Amino acid sequence: MVNTTTATKIVKVRFLEGKASREVLDFNLYLSPSDVWVGGIVQTTDGAKVITNDNSCVTPANLFTRTAPSSDASFKNLQYLATPYSLAGTSLDRTREGYVEIIEMGVITTAAVQAYIKHNAAGVPANCAALDGMDGDSGNPAANIFPGTFLNPPGGGLAGRMSIFNASNGINFTYDATALDAWSTVNQYFPAGSTSPNLGAVGASTTSNVFVNGGVVTATWGASVIDAVSASMMRDGVVNEFIRDSFTNSKTDWVVTFPTKREYVTATANPPFANGFTATGACDPFTVAVYDREEKAFQAPSGSINPSPFQGPGATVYNLCWEANVVAMQTAAEGGSLLGSTNTSDLAGVDGALPTFISTAKNVTGTLTSIASGTSVGPNGWFYMAFQNRVRQRLIPATASFNGAALTVGTGVPATGNSVIPTTGGFLSIGVHYGLPVIGMMVHNYGSSTLTSQFGGVVPHKYTRMIPTS
Repeated sequence: MVNTTTATKIVKVRFLEGKASREVLDFNLYLSPSDVWVGGIVQTTDGAKVITNDNSCVTPANLFTRTAPSSDASFKNLQYLATPYSLAGTSLDRTREGYVEIIEMGVITTAAVQAYIKHNAAGVPANCAALDGMDGDSGNPAANIFPGTFLNPPGGGLAGRMSIFNASNGINFTYDATALDAWSTVNQYFPAGSTSPNLGAVGASTTSNVFVNGGVVTATWGASVIDAVSASMMRDGVVNEFIRDSFTNSKTDWVVTFPTKREYVTATANPPFANGFTATGACDPFTVAVYDREEKAFQAPSGSINPSPFQGPGATVYNLCWEANVVAMQTAAEGGSLLGSTNTSDLAGVDGALPTFISTAKNVTGTLTSIASGTSVGPNGWFYMAFQNRVRQRLIPATASFNGAALTVGTGVPATGNSVIPTTGGFLSIGVHYGLPVIGMMVHNYGSSTLTSQFGGVVPHKYTRMIPTS
């Protein structure tokens, strides 16, 4: 993580498991101007932990030198021991999949505190231990001083990336962080022992701005502050490729994450999500369109989509049941998930014809003189995942405008376009944000029977949006 600014920042670093986004570890990190923090997640005997040799201050200051798993940087299962989240298992193995949130809580303005955090000529901060005494969980009733004059609201300017790598075969997947701009205009400090702030703690900021239809939809969300965050990531479709070359022994996984889902789903669910959390997750439906590289299309049954687990007649409904999902483009018999994920969406379990199509999709190579003389070298193509339950998968703002002109939210307009499955009567509603708040990427590998190493690639997802403006 990089602080690209001249400000001194205090940041919440949070690790969440992938089934229900329950927190498994957090700590407060202090970044001086132009500072960089680096850490790693490694397996332990039964779970995982964070390690680092970085000098930047954290609270607690000795977090990465402690040896007791109960108090060190090992991931904990405490947040999913109770129902309904325990229904999906309580083992520490569950902590080995998930994602990371990095939330700027504020800018430190007091020179004396900045001096503790600033790195000296040797690259070491002056006094990280002094920051523990200022933390609200330090046991000192007067210690929680950051929310006062020592801290201004978040100012932005953080950047980051992560890498997933396997040292045994040399494979590496490096991807960029998803950034939210103008997330909060108020102080967001919480002690190191607190599970706050979360993405829904946006303070006075309940407005979203989304680029769509050649302009900007500005929406206000009343008291539903998490809706403002979700709106920025609402998409009704996800587009990316799959690479399954037999010559290169390629596999492909899609990572599909819903960063705000935990704010809507407990034992029950609120829109835009469909179902409460059970032993098999909290499933949300999607449909697919799949093409190989030579225009051949997978022909799935058509029909209206209903909330999972109900499946309407004639409709093939696939499901994403976790908060961080992996969709493997190969079956278990073909080697399963490239990432070794247990939070997978089983395409074969719903419709065996789809994995068969992916496995036999054509990538025809030819010559300059005769393209028809090419030979098939393996299945490749592209995949479209659509969130088109227009009744459930949607958020309705309090007010909305398009390029500054007010929209009458809720006014019905005819549904058009091949990515639309209309609601009853064939009408959508102006200003409504359809789809789900989603981010993610595709990862694939290249290998060869003559090589011991592999090569990895990462391609960010592309998206479609559905917010009617006229």
